[in-house]
Amino acid sequence: MKKAKLIIWVFLFSLISIFCSYHYGRLNAIESVMAYGGLDNLEDYFAREKYGQSPYYEVIDNIKVSVERVIKEKYFITYSWITGNQSYFGITLLIEHLEKMSLKKEYFQEIWLEDDLNNKYKPLSYYKLIDFPEDQPLGWKQVFFGKFEPLNKNAKLISLYFRYNNNLYKIKNINIE
Repeated sequence: MKKAKLIIWVFLFSLISIFCSYHYGRLNAIESVMAYGGLDNLEDYFAREKYGQSPYYEVIDNIKVSVERVIKEKYFITYSWITGNQSYFGITLLIEHLEKMSLKKEYFQEIWLEDDLNNKYKPLSYYKLIDFPEDQPLGWKQVFFGKFEPLNKNAKLISLYFRYNNNLYKIKNINIE
């Protein structure tokens, strides 16, 4: 019994030591960067990052369409009443008017993808275009989510074609690996 308690105490002490040394090491690394890296303050260091900005976007007539997320969902489902491959490729787009003018769902016309192997993909019947945020929409921001058939396994890049408000947005060379 005493041996078990001793093992538990040693384990807990080791765990706390590891946590403290990790935390101290992270703080020490940031202080070293500030002291020897020529940074005046930590805010300048983190302000260089472009948080929340997608590298894949296009702006036409003050409407910006940007790729927020790509999803390669692979799974096979088996229930008593259904079996089959339920895999899909999903894409989430953020649509925003840069001058904060109103956007309408009727502006959406069509979407398709082309991979670097010249295969063309039309969306499945399921897609959503919602105002953002859903509970209190801003009016000038929307989110589009669409599902497509799984892409060719050898494809590495896709190009997105999104027709919205009579404009064709072409976002090319989106990395999907």
